Amino acid sequence: MKGYVNKCELVGGSSRLDGSHEVKKASYIKIVRYYVAKTLSSIVTLFPLLGEGLRERVLLEDRKIKRYEDRPFTENSLPSYPLVLLSSIYQPSPLFSPIGEGARRTAFTLAEVLITLGIIGVVAAMTIPSVIAKYQEAQLKAQFKKTYSTILQAMQYVTIENGGYIDCYYNGGNKRSLCQPFYKQMAEHIKYVKYCPKNSYEEGCIPKYKSYHTGGCYGYNEEAMNKKAFTYVLADGSLLIAYDVGLEAIFAVDINGKKGPNDRGKDLFSFVIYKNDTGGYYIGDNITYCMNTSDNKSVYIDDMYK
Repeated sequence: MKGYVNKCELVGGSSRLDGSHEVKKASYIKIVRYYVAKTLSSIVTLFPLLGEGLRERVLLEDRKIKRYEDRPFTENSLPSYPLVLLSSIYQPSPLFSPIGEGARRTAFTLAEVLITLGIIGVVAAMTIPSVIAKYQEAQLKAQFKKTYSTILQAMQYVTIENGGYIDCYYNGGNKRSLCQPFYKQMAEHIKYVKYCPKNSYEEGCIPKYKSYHTGGCYGYNEEAMNKKAFTYVLADGSLLIAYDVGLEAIFAVDINGKKGPNDRGKDLFSFVIYKNDTGGYYIGDNITYCMNTSDNKSVYIDDMYK
């Protein structure tokens, strides 16, 4: 005769049974329950983040176990309970699952999303301009280095072709009789694509600059640059602009042509040609000699290589 489950005791890790088939089943269930509860307790301790969901699962299974203890057993009832228990253990935790008994649904509210987007926007507004400015500065320095290297190489070629003696330099009596052909030879070595002998602005060789030189170097004021200075548009887009009508050992270079910022000391620089004792030519350290910067700060070649 099958009856209800009776209590049994565990002694030394084994069960002390009274011999009935039903009590053996109950003991087996209690053993499974003991180790499952112990395992869940360990998991809760090791993973605090899952604690809340697992505690709810433990309480739920405890209620199921109590219900099974009070039910009569049949021969087919023993395998069913461990399967139910194990399947429930491997279900997603209510803490993370939006479906199921005891589930807690979590989501961001519209206000939280808007506040987060607002914070991101403020941070972006504070950081992006400085990042862009640094990138543009680095880009202009890289363009300056490239153009400066190209100019120096062209000067060396012209010097070699003319036997090292060209009357276009600023020191030692300010020789300038060969400055116009000297600039033409440089432009040919760099490969120019357009030449404006005058009216450079109207002919589209130079852009409208934000400001012009206002000091003693009259050759780079607005009228002189736009109407008198001749300009070579080089193949890489940079500009070689002679001082006034090209009768001085001074020339300007716009390192990126009509691209911005079109401002003195940023993408527009002036160079002065000097001659050393051995007959070689070089450019002076001050690259704003007759093209002072718009912020009235001196710029030297070394500043562009920092």
